[in-house]
Amino acid sequence: MNATTANKVFTPEFDKEKVAEENIRLVYKVVWKFRNMPFDYDDILSAGMFGFNNALNSYDPNENVKFSTFAYTCIKNEIYLFMNEQRWDKRKANISAISIDEKVDSDGKDELTIKNLLQNPESEYDWQDINEAVETVVRKLTVKQRTIFLKFLEDKRQLDIAKEIGRTKQTVSLVVRDTLEKIRVEYWRGM
Repeated sequence: MNATTANKVFTPEFDKEKVAEENIRLVYKVVWKFRNMPFDYDDILSAGMFGFNNALNSYDPNENVKFSTFAYTCIKNEIYLFMNEQRWDKRKANISAISIDEKVDSDGKDELTIKNLLQNPESEYDWQDINEAVETVVRKLTVKQRTIFLKFLEDKRQLDIAKEIGRTKQTVSLVVRDTLEKIRVEYWRGM
């Protein structure tokens, strides 16, 4: 026996089928812990099975971790991922988008949009009231929100803002939409 073979760790061959048969009940055990969640049991079970399959395919027997421990974490993480995606889809469906091109008021011939309010000091609306509403809202924003909104007012795309500040496009969109809504409310409160 030479020095290189003496330092190798010999592990028994990893038989996926045998390990799967021995540990399949682990999926049901983990899924059972999520039984009171507002999701269909079969969907959670499907996510758990997907996590179990990922565990089988990515497990390294040379690591100093038992398969059941590794699989438990994979199953649980996949279920959490599924639930977060479902919540996000539900939240996305309930969100009504606010555009800066949304009509705020109409006098018959011209339609006033939030963008026009923010950009057109010559409008027949009191620019000072609009400016005060914007300043009031922007002062109350967090540093992150203020940074996002000011970059948005510079006509930067939301995706570009997200990349620049290291956030997701959804975060940028949410901040911009909420800020515009706050400005609209503040403007009409002052009228």
